[in-house]
Amino acid sequence: PEEPELNVESKMLDFGPIVTDGAFRLNHDDARAWDLIPLPGSKAFRAELRLSRLDAEGRVSSIECVEAKDGAAAPKWSQDGDTLKLSCDGRSFAYRIEFVKR
Repeated sequence: PEEPELNVESKMLDFGPIVTDGAFRLNHDDARAWDLIPLPGSKAFRAELRLSRLDAEGRVSSIECVEAKDGAAAPKWSQDGDTLKLSCDGRSFAYRIEFVKR
């Protein structure tokens, strides 16, 4: 069987509501907190989430590591309007994105 193609050049790929050079699941059913879960074997990655296209409202208040491995760094992030940009080292089971409570 053929090997699946990987993004070995770490190019930012545009999927519409999400632009990323990584691979993850985004659980965004809860309006107050989302979980971004890197796929197994993930390395450091960047992502831009177009919040309005994901039916999010408001501002992000924090992004925290969930079940961080030894040496994991806190994600770096910024929000400009409805675009959330983040960089994660991939050394956590998940990253919890919290929104400002209204």
